[in-house]
Amino acid sequence: MITLRFNIRPYLAEYMSIRYSWPERSSVKIPPSTDLYYLMIDLLSRRPPTAGRDIGNIEFQLPHRSAGKRTETFNHLSSRNQRKIERAIYVMHWTEFHMFCEYQMHVRGESLIMSVLLFKSKYNIESLSQDAYIKNYQRWREKQQVCRRIYKNNPHFY
Repeated sequence: MITLRFNIRPYLAEYMSIRYSWPERSSVKIPPSTDLYYLMIDLLSRRPPTAGRDIGNIEFQLPHRSAGKRTETFNHLSSRNQRKIERAIYVMHWTEFHMFCEYQMHVRGESLIMSVLLFKSKYNIESLSQDAYIKNYQRWREKQQVCRRIYKNNPHFY
């Protein structure tokens, strides 16, 4: 088992700790069936001699691979690769949030505020306010409508 520790935004750490939780809950165990697992494995590199101990607000555990990079040697993420992983988690979080709100609002008939509260309680997110989620959803929805208008009014699209 490879253990990686680094800093990500607090609300993403809360999201990941619930999304991929397991009984010990001291770390996040990424299953090998996810894209995030393969991204992390691909970004692993040899630990430089000057690298210190890993510190951060979240700890990931990756199962050993039967083939590919040796985990004894390739067990380090550079700061650039950590940012790539944080960006992938960021996209995963907001994508799930938008789809969750769409389902709650259009299928179940909930309001946007109630959808946000349900999402925050589902993942126990306290570091990001309700208003931030509402604004993000409204910006995303406006962007979707602008894209639809562009495609609808474009005669060369069809």
